[in-house]
Amino acid sequence: MDDPETMDEAATRAAAACSSMLGEAVVGWEDPGGQRRKSTRLFLADRSVIATRRRSRQRADLEVNVLRQLHGAGAPVPDVLEFEDRWLIQEDLGGERLSRMMRRVGKDESLGHLHAGLESLDHIHRAAQTIGLARHCRTIGDTTAWLEDFARAPERLGAFLGLPAPELDTAAIVAVLERPLTDFVKWDARPPNAIAVADGGVAWFDWEHCGTRNRLDDVVWFLGDESIIDRPTMENDVLNRWVPRFDDGRYPQGPAAYVMVMGALHCCVRLSIIVTDSAREEAPDDWRTSLSGIGVQTLPRTGPRIARRGARWSNRHEATKPLTQWFQAIRERFSRN
Repeated sequence: MDDPETMDEAATRAAAACSSMLGEAVVGWEDPGGQRRKSTRLFLADRSVIATRRRSRQRADLEVNVLRQLHGAGAPVPDVLEFEDRWLIQEDLGGERLSRMMRRVGKDESLGHLHAGLESLDHIHRAAQTIGLARHCRTIGDTTAWLEDFARAPERLGAFLGLPAPELDTAAIVAVLERPLTDFVKWDARPPNAIAVADGGVAWFDWEHCGTRNRLDDVVWFLGDESIIDRPTMENDVLNRWVPRFDDGRYPQGPAAYVMVMGALHCCVRLSIIVTDSAREEAPDDWRTSLSGIGVQTLPRTGPRIARRGARWSNRHEATKPLTQWFQAIRERFSRN
């Protein structure tokens, strides 16, 4: 992992890489996404670009290959302008992060952005299917052991918080979630990784974690994120419209059961990531992503929001129903702090 850098140090390094790769002078920069971001917006004489440095060549290679194929297929992702070693110079999509936009707009407009976000993910999935992208990506969580470990997410979170989670029937959870893994997914399809662009659509960036799994996983990541306000009626509107669109007919107990069980457990992972750095290390590797600047300082807002969502989703399937009251206790704990 790279040593911590100040913004100026990271920008200076990004500017040097960009100038070398593009042969153009960088006249300014800004941080487009908070302290934990690995990208810098660089200003050239006539345009801006995004410079990104990945922590490994393998991740950089994956991202460049995926972006080039998806962009070539017309999917809403940035174009790769240059690539060298671990550095990507990408098209600057402009616009505003979807997470930030939804924080400042009203309920009706938020609903429109949620629909636009899932419509763009559907577009990306279908483009990936057309070009057979899933065949060239690693499969994420492709063993029963992985699912069993994932089902222990409440246990890990409860131990850290001092609120022991109720015992779950792991076999029942696996029975809901286990299925062939054949779909290309972004995996960390969170609103902070999306841009609301000028035409009213949504484009997606940050593809180092993508892989092959289930299309509905991207729905869970999207709607389960702490940046999404907790409005059950709005959520139902989105789920009713998009879960059938993302369903391929091969979920053992149906797509709604999959989303609720996967989503309830995902809420545990998101809470673990947000609470502390030490809790983040306890989460399964494939479920860790950058915090996008969201941490314990925002727990009074984000903690109760995710806990309410977790309680609601848990209550919709027998396998996770024991978590309902536990999530409510977590919500009360965060609300008091």
